[in-house]
Amino acid sequence: MATRQEVYAAIDSERDYQENLSRNEFKQQTPMEHVSIIRTIVNRSDDHWYDVAGQLPMDFMRKIAGVAVRAMEQHGAPKRGGDLSAKYVQYEHHGTTVWVDASLKGKHREHCLCFACEKFRPGTPENCPIAQATFENCVKFNTTTPVFECPEFVQIQQV
Repeated sequence: MATRQEVYAAIDSERDYQENLSRNEFKQQTPMEHVSIIRTIVNRSDDHWYDVAGQLPMDFMRKIAGVAVRAMEQHGAPKRGGDLSAKYVQYEHHGTTVWVDASLKGKHREHCLCFACEKFRPGTPENCPIAQATFENCVKFNTTTPVFECPEFVQIQQV
């Protein structure tokens, strides 16, 4: 069994090898091109495993890991779990610094029923009382509250 340090050293050696390939004309590749390369290596490992009665050299794993590392070098390397700085971000919203799940920032309109409701008339006395109360609560506490469920929802009819 190898230590993590030995594994990373093997992956580094694979990356060095990949960078020096003479056929490596296309330095920048899309994430899906990397996935396709990984799939090709996996297919070759399947063939090898079948031909050699269930034995699989770890060379295939090193190659797959090297390609995956190259993809992340080119397109970003998101960390898994625990790293709240990657999941939550701060920004200025109406003059106040607020926190938000980075994947949801600015998306309340596409998820909130109000923006698809006939009764939603912001800034007018005819505005839906539920939408108005929700908005006033958001202003009071500097929050954004999309409405996901509403007993008064009437879908806007498309013309």
